[in-house]
Amino acid sequence: MRKLIHSRFELDLSTFKISDTEENNWYSDSFFLKYSFPFEIDLEDDLDIAFGFISLYNSENVETYFELLYVHGNTIEKAILEIESYQEKLSCTLRFGFEQLPSFDKKLSELSLDKFSLAEGTTIYEHAETIIFKSWPDSNYNFPQIHVDKYDTSDGIWENFGRILNNRTDGAFLENSVDVTLDITYNRNVMQPLPYFLHILQRGMADAGYMLSGKILTDDRISKACLYGDVDYFKTPTLQEPIDVIQMSEDASYTNGIETQNFHYNTVLASPGKYNIQGTIKSLRWSNYWCYFTIKYRDTLLFEQKSYATNWQHGTTWRDYTVDITFETIADMNPNDITIEGYVDYSEEQTIIDLSIVTLVLFDSTGTAIPTIENENKVDLTKAVADITFGDFVKVIKNWFNYDLAIENNFAIMDPIEDEINYNDAEDLQFTEIKRPLRKFSQGVSFLLKFQDVESNDYNFQPVFQDRDSVLNSDYVTDEKTTTIEINALPLPLLTRNGAQTAHAFESNDSKVFLVKYDGVYNGNNLAQPTTEYLIPAVHLRDWQKWFEFRIFAQAFSWGFKAWDEQLLKIKAKRKIFAYNRYHIIKNINKTETVPDQFMVEIETNTLK
Repeated sequence: MRKLIHSRFELDLSTFKISDTEENNWYSDSFFLKYSFPFEIDLEDDLDIAFGFISLYNSENVETYFELLYVHGNTIEKAILEIESYQEKLSCTLRFGFEQLPSFDKKLSELSLDKFSLAEGTTIYEHAETIIFKSWPDSNYNFPQIHVDKYDTSDGIWENFGRILNNRTDGAFLENSVDVTLDITYNRNVMQPLPYFLHILQRGMADAGYMLSGKILTDDRISKACLYGDVDYFKTPTLQEPIDVIQMSEDASYTNGIETQNFHYNTVLASPGKYNIQGTIKSLRWSNYWCYFTIKYRDTLLFEQKSYATNWQHGTTWRDYTVDITFETIADMNPNDITIEGYVDYSEEQTIIDLSIVTLVLFDSTGTAIPTIENENKVDLTKAVADITFGDFVKVIKNWFNYDLAIENNFAIMDPIEDEINYNDAEDLQFTEIKRPLRKFSQGVSFLLKFQDVESNDYNFQPVFQDRDSVLNSDYVTDEKTTTIEINALPLPLLTRNGAQTAHAFESNDSKVFLVKYDGVYNGNNLAQPTTEYLIPAVHLRDWQKWFEFRIFAQAFSWGFKAWDEQLLKIKAKRKIFAYNRYHIIKNINKTETVPDQFMVEIETNTLK
């Protein structure tokens, strides 16, 4: 039985001879396939009403697009019925299946990964110390040490940096600090959390409405895999641009004829910190009057100059006062305002005030100096991932470890494809056999499994080439029958430097998945572990060799037969069958309902050894 169910109508499809094809995505780069089938139907009265009187030229309520349920066999799934045109019959298209999950188009940074601020008074260094002894699933991320080359230690900002992320020495993480007295920042460390692969997979599936399940949750390689994103996971406090205070004679706030000029200037410092005010103030003394200037931070007097000169002639004596003062703001919620004011003798076209207010060090809300490389007291995994989509990340898992993804109810099931190369649960299709099925052979095909090309003189990541005769890591020749499976990822190799043997992020690429193996403290410290089991030769042996061998030596059978609906309930792509005295895996199956509940079936299979 095949029918469409909508809240306003039901449509029995049994008499329309609709053909549908189900394909096994194990043979392609796609996880899912979307199907579209056109057909024509007569416009019955009940359908005309359900479609908003589509038969009437002047109907304003016509509906031609319906989201509904498609029932076929023992399967019920969401589908779309769209009416494309109407003349004597309705021309319709049925679409069902889906090409990808809704979250596949999301960047990893858009997923609902862990993102939170630490408890008040807890630093990121203290937090990381509690995490490094854990592993998945007790923590969704970790802080292994990573050797990096991307920061220039000849630059003053990085001169104290040991080129190690999450640097932990003598049982403690190195902390960035500021010597406020000398205005020197010591940037010793960058604290960057690395999310576990399974956290990313779980949240990506959950964002699409599914729960991750399957053997992937018990794969010890993937449970220990952390993703290193080639990002700058730190905050660089934005220093306020120098405030230039220039006041000309004409800028006076008040002028008393040609006798005196008053000046008043006020500005508010954007952030608390340590500041320096430097420059000159020009003063023209006026006989028998005070000449003065003051600079205040809030109500605190920072600078004062005044004079009284009765024995000097009116407007004849200029004085330049040098200003060079350093001060720290108060850590509270009040504005950090600077006020400069004074009065002098009248003048024209003179620069009276020429000062610059420069930020030396910024303070946080508690008045503590902030290093120029700030490790914030928060965890935000959305800022620690590669610049790729979730769909691309899942494809990395598929291409690397040969995993399938299937959707059943509310579960996203990921299982190894190689585990299906067996005779288990095969359905008997001997009753469908014809005398001479079409058989095709593919012993001339070959496969190349490799990481994306790496430019490095220090590290070599061997590929694996497999054909009917050999498995090679070098000196192989590809041709038009070679299928290349390329993985946009790398397991980071270990490097010993500065007393630490840990992962080396030797390549800079923010759109590649870099794997770091971390399963808790290793060799007494937060060091990454060796990644031999993630290299192509090891992965090929465990996850691909049997599948490639099956693809090369399998015979492809194709034949057609008639069958009733109940005989086809378990006959689906990916299922195993027994026919022609052989076990097969179904590659694709096409079914056309010729009369209600009876189908003409075309099937293509590959034989198991």
